[in-house]
Amino acid sequence: IIQGWLNNSGLNWLERTSLMKVDPHLLSAFMTITLDDVACLLHLPVRGDFYTPVSVNMEEAAALAAELLGVTYDIRC
Repeated sequence: IIQGWLNNSGLNWLERTSLMKVDPHLLSAFMTITLDDVACLLHLPVRGDFYTPVSVNMEEAAALAAELLGVTYDIRC
């Protein structure tokens, strides 16, 4: 399966390199679907600012999750 992906992507030359020198994260980045890919494939416009979530602690995250789920949250649990 991976051989087919490499051939289709034009990156089949990577298999001739030493695995010790190839960064697996870099290689997987070539095979990762990006927001731009989705926009092009589905013809969806991507506009506006990106959402960057604020950091929250575990207590705040649990309270937010309970609120979104519509359940009560008891701090003592």
